[in-house]
Amino acid sequence: IASYSLMHVVHTGVRVRSEDIVWRGTHVLPAFGLITGAYVCHHNAFDIYKSLRVRTQPQYRRVSVCASTGALVALSTVAFAGYLSYGPAVSGDILRNWPHSFGGHLARVAAITVLLFTYPLDAYVLRVNIEEMVQRHSATRTPLSRTASSRLAVALVVASSLCATALKDSGVVFELFGTASAITIAYVLPSLCALALDRAPLCSARTIGHLIFFVLGVLTTITGTAAVIANIAA
Repeated sequence: IASYSLMHVVHTGVRVRSEDIVWRGTHVLPAFGLITGAYVCHHNAFDIYKSLRVRTQPQYRRVSVCASTGALVALSTVAFAGYLSYGPAVSGDILRNWPHSFGGHLARVAAITVLLFTYPLDAYVLRVNIEEMVQRHSATRTPLSRTASSRLAVALVVASSLCATALKDSGVVFELFGTASAITIAYVLPSLCALALDRAPLCSARTIGHLIFFVLGVLTTITGTAAVIANIAA
C-alpha cells in the first residue's frame, strides 16, 4: 500500500496547492483520536509477550519499538502521499481514495487482506475478555462451555457485520472509536495504573507526567467525542 501511494505521487505529481493547506479546528481532535486508534494494541501485549522466544523486558521493549516504528513509517507514508495526491478531497475511507485502475484495485486488495487477518485477532481478544468477565462475576466461577463460547463468537461477528453494513463511511467509525475509547486506553488508563502503582506523592516530580497525560486524555476524550458527533450532525 505504501509503495503504491509513493508511485502514485511520482506518476501524477503533487496536486495539493498552498491554499489547500488550511487549519480545520473542528477536525483536529477527531484526527488525533484516529491516529491514536492506529496504535492502540494494548490488548495484544500479553499474547505478544508469550510468543517471544526470549521473554525478557528488554526483548519485549525492542520488539515493541521496532513494531511501532515500522507502523509509523508505513502509516506516515500513506498519509502524506495520499494528501499530496488528493489534497482536501481525501476521504476518511481509505478504500475510496484510490482510482479505479489496476494499481488502485491492487492497493484495495492489500488493505482488505490486512483487515481480514486483523479482524480474527481482535475478535478473539474481545471474546476472551468477555468470557473472563462472565466467569469472574458468575456464582460458580466456571468457564463458559465450548457451545456458549461459539455462540458468543458468532454473536460478535454478526453484530460487527451489521454495524459495518449499516455505515457508509468507515472514517467516521475510526474517528468515533479513536476519541471515545482509544485515547482512554492509550493515555487515561495507563496513567491511572501508573499512579496506583507508584507510591510517590501525587504531585511529586515522578507523578506529574502521569497526571498531565491523565488530564489531557480525559479532556481530549470528552471534547473529541463531542466534536465527532457535531461533525456527523453537520
